[in-house]
Amino acid sequence: MFPGKHQPQKARWMALHFPHLALDLACAASEQGGQGKPYAISDTLKGRQVIIDCNPAASRAGIKIGMLASAALTLADSLQLLSREQRAEHDALERLAAWCYQYSSQISVVNPHNSLLLEVGASQRLFGPAHALGERIRTEISKLGYQVSIGIAPTPEAALLAGRHGLFIDSVADIRFLIGQLDTDELALQAPQLQALQTMGFRRTADIFRLPRKALTRRLGLSVSYYLDRLLGNRPDPRKAFHPPGCFSAARSEEHTSELQSPDHL
Repeated sequence: MFPGKHQPQKARWMALHFPHLALDLACAASEQGGQGKPYAISDTLKGRQVIIDCNPAASRAGIKIGMLASAALTLADSLQLLSREQRAEHDALERLAAWCYQYSSQISVVNPHNSLLLEVGASQRLFGPAHALGERIRTEISKLGYQVSIGIAPTPEAALLAGRHGLFIDSVADIRFLIGQLDTDELALQAPQLQALQTMGFRRTADIFRLPRKALTRRLGLSVSYYLDRLLGNRPDPRKAFHPPGCFSAARSEEHTSELQSPDHL
């Protein structure tokens, strides 16, 4: 039963995580959709060109994530090796965000994580339970040629973590339990902070949740405490809202809608 007219709708955040966005774009651009041919994406990490993703055909040829691009090329003569283009990924995320606007008017593009955040609590009046909407979105996005992992949680930060692991988190108590089982290196913290947690012996997020907040702040600073507060819903977490171009230009609305419905543009 949906909340009454004067009852506030409980916030429910859905994260759409695209773990193979660069690879999906590369395969979509090929004439055969990348089927059967080995494809790999490389990026410059610490001054070296390394593999950051590859399709099953490349994996069967022995290519692995973290391998030097030069070594990968020696394993498969037919390897299609493409450099990562973060601008193309950003543009794809914005097109996908515009497509998702049919399901939620509160959308945020999270570029560092190749993710989208949708507030779907209010959408339940039209589309039913959040998990059912998530399955609907997953099915439709897969038809557009994208691999997506979906998670739901009461807070944006928890949803982003849930999206990477396909978790459905119903309450703050569930955040503590389900997110608590994740390794600390999954948290959206800076590398020095994650290293400090490892040095102090914290391996699971639950270990951090149990630590008194004052002690955590004294050891790692306010930014970590603030992050955990946002994760658990104890601190506001405003997000920059995405607005599709069609909202501002009626003259382009039909063209824009046509593009969104075409897999070639997504």
